[in-house]
Amino acid sequence: MGKRRSKEEIEKEKLEKLERKKQRQIEKEIKLKEKLEKELIHKDWLELCDYVHTEILQYDSNLKFPRYLALRLRGLHNGEFLANKKLQPLANYDYKVILYTFKVCRPKILQYFMANKTKFNDERHKINFIMLIIEQNINDMVIKLKNAETAKLKAENVDFENIYHEGAEYQSKTKKPNNALEDLW
Repeated sequence: MGKRRSKEEIEKEKLEKLERKKQRQIEKEIKLKEKLEKELIHKDWLELCDYVHTEILQYDSNLKFPRYLALRLRGLHNGEFLANKKLQPLANYDYKVILYTFKVCRPKILQYFMANKTKFNDERHKINFIMLIIEQNINDMVIKLKNAETAKLKAENVDFENIYHEGAEYQSKTKKPNNALEDLW
């Protein structure tokens, strides 16, 4: 015959099952959050690539996105020259920050392209020039975005409870109206 279990053992087993169920639910939620985060990062990456392809390089949809540019952008994301999994990242620039930097630097880049069409040997030379300008300006963009965020937080946290303004009442100094100009009409 089987061994009879006590009520305490049964309750303990139920609690253990409940804890395992809670743990699995927490793990599911963590995985879902990570998946959503990866999807957002990938969306930002695609938006960046599309902007650089169409607005900076001014390629149409028939031209292939340069692999070298993708490596440079991934490298910039990690603070490197080219994307390389063997090296430790030197920085961690968000793809949105890189996109904002491209948008700010776009006029400067396009103006230089128009003035110096013949100076670029090939596509790599052009991409290296673009990335040089972006690398020079990206830290400034990070600082500007942080300053904007802190200003926004300060503005949201301003307390208007103790501010009260009661306007002054207007009182005329003279009692009789001035009729000097009535004869003109």
